[in-house]
Amino acid sequence: MIVRRAEVNPRLWDEFVAKSPDGWIWHTASWLDYLAASGRRDDSVAEVDAHGIIGLCPALLPVPADDPLPAPLGEGWTPSWPTRKQPTPTRLDYSTGFYTRVVDLTRPPADLWREIRRSYHSPIRRAGERYVIGEVSVATLASLYAQQPDLPQLKPLQWRCIERLYHDGHLRIYGATAGQCCEAAIAIYTMRGWGYYGHGRSLTPSVTPALHWAAMQDLPRYGVRAYEVGWEYRPEVDDEKAKQIAFFKSGLAPTRWWIATNGLP
Repeated sequence: MIVRRAEVNPRLWDEFVAKSPDGWIWHTASWLDYLAASGRRDDSVAEVDAHGIIGLCPALLPVPADDPLPAPLGEGWTPSWPTRKQPTPTRLDYSTGFYTRVVDLTRPPADLWREIRRSYHSPIRRAGERYVIGEVSVATLASLYAQQPDLPQLKPLQWRCIERLYHDGHLRIYGATAGQCCEAAIAIYTMRGWGYYGHGRSLTPSVTPALHWAAMQDLPRYGVRAYEVGWEYRPEVDDEKAKQIAFFKSGLAPTRWWIATNGLP
């Protein structure tokens, strides 16, 4: 029998995602609810029999170009460095895939430090002297969003979905705090040994590299072996702001991975 997602207990849905070798955080009920709250139409369904769920099909429309790829990066959940097993095209065609940047967190911190762009070293050290840098709450991240009303905001229901991901252990948030004030924070989604940089806010942009550096050192404590900071600039697709963001991320992770999308938008 095929049933709509609304007819399935969210916990049972997520338990199936966790057990499936193809399951990934973007397939969880919390993330699907997050996307539905942003205006997507949720057409997700489950296949069930007398014993419970036997298959899932997450499906939300429309799918904007900047949505994260709904699949893990790892081959069998084990990072294969420096490139994926998929062939890298000699002539880039961004309709069939894209490059992203990934940090191998199994390497010694000293090696990772040497690979971070040298111009980030001094800001990271200064931030460590001025701020307490470590994990913070969802409420702290939400307060940073609220202090920048001119930037895109998340809806209350989306914040509740983020809370669920946080409590389920699929989200780590790192912030820089001085006294009682948090001036910057980043959110990193995690599952099956992978971390994905999702979003963040900063009242003091120069602090952001220090948050990523703190995350690189701390994420292995949660079993995270690889940290994707985000895709590279695509000149045929992205605007100037995306180019600047991609340049910042390239200073955190020198390793490039080609992610094939098989021509799907």
